[in-house]
Amino acid sequence: MKNKGMIIALLMVSGAVQADVVIGSWYAFDNANNSQHVEAADSTASNWIANLTTSTRGSATTAAAQSATRNAGATGPVVDPTTTDRSGLQANIANVGHATTTLTFVNNTDADVPLEGFYYDYKKVATGSGTSDTTDWGTIDLIAVSNITGAVNGSTLSQRAVGTANYFSQGVDVDLSGLSIASGATGTFTIVVAWDGTTASADPIWHKAVTYDNLALTASTNPIVSSGTYYIDATGGSDFNSGTATNDAWQTLARASTNYLAGDQILLKRGETFPGQLLLQQVKGSAALPIKVGAYGTGNDPIIAGSDGTNSIHMSFCEYVEVEDLEIVGEGISVTAYWAGGTNTYDHLYFRNLNIHDITGTTSNALAMNTHPDGGTKFNDVLIEGCTISNVLGKSISINKWNIDSTFFHTDVVISNNTIQGSGMQVGKIAGDSLIIGNNVTGSNGSDGLTDTDSGLWIWDCHDLLIEHNVFEGARGSHDACGVHIDIGNTDCVIQYNLSRDNEGGFAEILGSSSNNVYRYNISINDGARVKGVGGATQEGKMFFFGGYTGVGSPKDGPYNNYIYNNTIFTKASILSKFLVDDTVSGAMIANNIIYIEGSTSNLISGSTATNIFFDNNLVYQGKVPGAPFIVTDTVNADPMFANPGWLTAVAYVPANTNQVADQGIAITNLPGDAIGLDIGFAVTEDYFGNPIYGAPDMGAIEISALTALVGWHTWPTGTVAVASASPDESLSGYTGNIGTTVSGGGGGQQTTTAESGDDTYGTAGGGAGRTEGAFALPRG
Repeated sequence: MKNKGMIIALLMVSGAVQADVVIGSWYAFDNANNSQHVEAADSTASNWIANLTTSTRGSATTAAAQSATRNAGATGPVVDPTTTDRSGLQANIANVGHATTTLTFVNNTDADVPLEGFYYDYKKVATGSGTSDTTDWGTIDLIAVSNITGAVNGSTLSQRAVGTANYFSQGVDVDLSGLSIASGATGTFTIVVAWDGTTASADPIWHKAVTYDNLALTASTNPIVSSGTYYIDATGGSDFNSGTATNDAWQTLARASTNYLAGDQILLKRGETFPGQLLLQQVKGSAALPIKVGAYGTGNDPIIAGSDGTNSIHMSFCEYVEVEDLEIVGEGISVTAYWAGGTNTYDHLYFRNLNIHDITGTTSNALAMNTHPDGGTKFNDVLIEGCTISNVLGKSISINKWNIDSTFFHTDVVISNNTIQGSGMQVGKIAGDSLIIGNNVTGSNGSDGLTDTDSGLWIWDCHDLLIEHNVFEGARGSHDACGVHIDIGNTDCVIQYNLSRDNEGGFAEILGSSSNNVYRYNISINDGARVKGVGGATQEGKMFFFGGYTGVGSPKDGPYNNYIYNNTIFTKASILSKFLVDDTVSGAMIANNIIYIEGSTSNLISGSTATNIFFDNNLVYQGKVPGAPFIVTDTVNADPMFANPGWLTAVAYVPANTNQVADQGIAITNLPGDAIGLDIGFAVTEDYFGNPIYGAPDMGAIEISALTALVGWHTWPTGTVAVASASPDESLSGYTGNIGTTVSGGGGGQQTTTAESGDDTYGTAGGGAGRTEGAFALPRG
């Protein structure tokens, strides 16, 4: 334990207030053997009250037993660590009263105070006659009883095995990072000695006893700065400055790594580079007054250059914090709330307009947010928007809680309009009004990110997540490496209106224990080209892959009742389009898709025993359909007549075969035995381009019915006079209209018969002076 032997008062700096390290400590005890009583702390921080209630064994201290060993919290006498003396706080396992010591801390400050640690010394002794039990007979448990923010009432914060050493003092340091005591609250802990029940019952219970000494609760050593704006200038600042003006700025990120109040701003000077790390621990704004980290001045965004193994920005147990307008290199941003026992929600964490690149250090990820896999800690109201991310060793964006337990999901997460090169996104445990939209994720030819095993995006144990209007292309890897793939344990996730192209792992991949998810109204171009064994590939690329994988060494399970409909899929002649369905799969509907395969097809498992795998009502070019276990029905064998097949743009896949495409889709309903379907519903109101859907859906992702004109004109009366009204040449059933011209003097509606085109091309064309000729249309919708 470093420097815990005294109350450390931070000197007043401009804009800062005093912050005491030690909240309360006990080191000299009453001589009240076998008597439960209250002892006030021997030292306390200002505006705190700290009391300790002994066990019914009481306390005993004799001057002869005192020495000057470890001082936990204040200067004073301590119990001799190497004698049989029982001086100090006493406890044994005889009963609850004998076993329990209670500590209370009243926060009379005007701020919530983050905790750092709890410290105590103990030694095994015997209470009453006899000698101390020589076995490791139990534990000393520190328990959060009430009003410890970040901990569940009654939760055990630390368990220390008593060990076998008798009559020898040992120190225990319990890390309480992530916990706090609110202003005006009384935080209560207990220390309980507990028997594990394994020692022979003939051994007397009073032999199973401990004596405590040197107890202390400490707070974070960071000062709390007063509300305002703080400036950091790497070349013109000084850490001895107040930081509250541009001409009195701090210099380093280390100085700026302190506590802040709601509404504060931490601004880095543009054009400057800041080495090291900005560390924000338990920094909390409010809904009305978030804390902002950003830039000031003119020029390029300020650069934070993290060193290998240390994140450029690390945020721990923070909320209502917004980070924007920064350039991050070397190491990325880490956001954690890593507490196993709490059920706290950390709200409003925003990251906007960041340029994160060349993240090649050991922390590897550009922006990673994690909570402990156990317990109920989670994030809510997360926004990652308008960022540019490139050359990242690990993931570009990662949000996780690595535990598939169907509880405590991150909620209201939005990842939007980011441009990402060379690394994929990976999110887990996300649910509730969460959206991934408008991102452009592109692979690279290096050894990072997407070129290892990542897909453009892969999700696991997510519920009701909407993924739409993104572009995913160029994923490379030995396995996975799809545009978007649905990994383990997802339900009701919707992948729609995305462009997926040149992802060598494939278009649609759904893995174990996932159910009731959907790919719909996406366009896939040349996905799934990977060949097993070529270039280190361990798996084939696949157009459709339903796999039961649930983790290394775990049995396969599902997936169940997933849907792939109204997608437009094209693969060029050099790609062998493959399909794979594991035996454990039950329920898949592939319908209303346009599938244009120039090359050949292959089923990778010919004898799969999967059930209810339906391939129904798809428009297939040259009759290329998958084999068993797919149940193929009502296939339309036709050329969709794409505008430019083989091109890499979405508009190249507008079909012109209206007879086989327009209104030829079927209504999608629940698979046999699926009582759930999709939470969002099967029906949609618009296609890939946002065109409205009328009546029955068209085949594929583009609703060509919506491109039909309601009314249009392309021929005009002959003559040289203005036309007050002209009926349309074309009109859809139920629609009519008229058009008039007001131009006179050789213009108006005149047109010679020989100049009329007579077709249905709607638009305008310039004619002679003073007139407009050609066509006009009202597009459908």
